[in-house]
Amino acid sequence: MGVFSVSTAAILIKLASEAHPLAIAFYRMFISVLVFIIITFIYRMRRINDIKVFTVKSNQVFRIIISSFGLAMHFCFWVWSLSFTSVASSVLLVTTNPFIVLLFSWIIWSHPIRLKMIIGMFIGLIGGTIIIFGDSQYTNNITGDLLALLGSLCIVPYVLCGRSLRKDMHIITYNLYVYALATIFLFSLILIFQIELFTLSTYTYFILFLVALIPQVIGHSLLNWVLGYATAVLVTISVMAEPIIATILAVFILDEIPSLYWYLGGGLILLGIYLSINEFERDFIDNES
Repeated sequence: MGVFSVSTAAILIKLASEAHPLAIAFYRMFISVLVFIIITFIYRMRRINDIKVFTVKSNQVFRIIISSFGLAMHFCFWVWSLSFTSVASSVLLVTTNPFIVLLFSWIIWSHPIRLKMIIGMFIGLIGGTIIIFGDSQYTNNITGDLLALLGSLCIVPYVLCGRSLRKDMHIITYNLYVYALATIFLFSLILIFQIELFTLSTYTYFILFLVALIPQVIGHSLLNWVLGYATAVLVTISVMAEPIIATILAVFILDEIPSLYWYLGGGLILLGIYLSINEFERDFIDNES
């Protein structure tokens, strides 16, 4: 459910193209915060004595800030990328973060890097290069591809810190604080670049509401809930289905037909992620047992 929900984001963002990318990212987070404030209020009303659920420990503050900043910058770059390139290329490149998660798992937690992981990363790198090469005939597409890759890089601290925080933090608390801080970061960019927020059409505001409700409140929040019970790597590999679902939706809704380069590069990226993550999960299970 989480993966399918986040897969609708690119389509909805394209439909809200009247708004500036930063405005789309801001409204996505701002509306999500409002929804979680309501959820929090209802939860507190039903569990009056459960005050500790919403407390934050001092050693969690820094990780919350890093997680929210990563989320804000992820949306900043990725939503912007959709202004330049296709849904198929943007979503596929932005979901290459399992490779980066593997590297950080090795750097931070000294998880061994196996030969199959290296081979998988190399195959994925070739796949990404093929997509970018295929888009190289259009300057705008290259810009969008690079922005999508930056978005992929920024989501890593969000996922890694989320995995760490969700071990002992309530899902409502985590979502509320991270989404709220991400909203503040994005609003700061709105002020710096003087982006207009209040002159959009009713249709666009409705689409922005759907962007916040489906991919964020439902999609991201469900994946954040899973982080409390599964590894960050397992969550990132589950999002491998996103580019497939998003591309199918784009074909029928936006009439965007993927190029041959996308099929070749995308197949290699998915194969590379599968090889790398499969080996990682096998090691993780062995260590746990």
